[in-house]
Amino acid sequence: MNPLLLDHQLCFSLYAASRAMTAAYAPLLEPLGLTYPQWLTMLVLWEEDGLPVKRLGERLHLDSGTLTPLLTKLADRGLDQGPKDSGAARLLRRHDPPRRRRAPPGASTAHPTAPRGDRGAARSDTMSTIEPLYTAHATSRGGRGGNVKSDDGIIDLNLTVPRGLGGDDAKGSNPEQLFAAGYSACFAGALGLVARQQGINPGAFTISADVTIGKDPTGYGLAVKLTGGFPELPREKAQGLMEAAHQVCPYSKATRGNLEVSLAVA
Repeated sequence: MNPLLLDHQLCFSLYAASRAMTAAYAPLLEPLGLTYPQWLTMLVLWEEDGLPVKRLGERLHLDSGTLTPLLTKLADRGLDQGPKDSGAARLLRRHDPPRRRRAPPGASTAHPTAPRGDRGAARSDTMSTIEPLYTAHATSRGGRGGNVKSDDGIIDLNLTVPRGLGGDDAKGSNPEQLFAAGYSACFAGALGLVARQQGINPGAFTISADVTIGKDPTGYGLAVKLTGGFPELPREKAQGLMEAAHQVCPYSKATRGNLEVSLAVA
């Protein structure tokens, strides 16, 4: 057994468990329009009125670069119920003590273990939050050093571990490449859709995805950069299409609030 393989790292198992917990909350928070980090932020602000940003970051284990945009989005949606100035400061200016004793929005529903009757049983099926149109199925064996195969056999790839993760860079694919391929294709489809809706002809365009795995304070994390190539469009119009596609692409919606995704035009 090679102790350097990713699947043999205890820290990675903890990271995977954390991701699974976030995914468990996603269908419960979607009706509230909240991401998991936003939900945790609302919980802390409900507990402690007038909490300074620094203290809030300590409670959530988030740095100011991550926390400030999150707070601003909540404030701009009016979830602070405070003075009508702008930015994160508005969200944190909560000087009505009784408000702390009032449960935050959706507290009775946004908990995976809360009793929910028949609806709770349905939530155990991840498809219960969408109307299924197509389901892909693939099976992996052997983790990062094994094989992944789709049920129709079209995808049948050996997986290897990149040198940066302790592998030997042997010939084969890896989860990051597969994620990059899926995300770029889905995003291209979403961009074509918004272009048609806006009456814009994007011409022959490309979408490239760079998926990076690296260390973060909790273990390992992912970051994505999506780059569009639009030789027939002005840069400003191309950037607008990229941003519009990012709002409707299923991959973007699934990862929003969970990993950093940056957009660029080549």
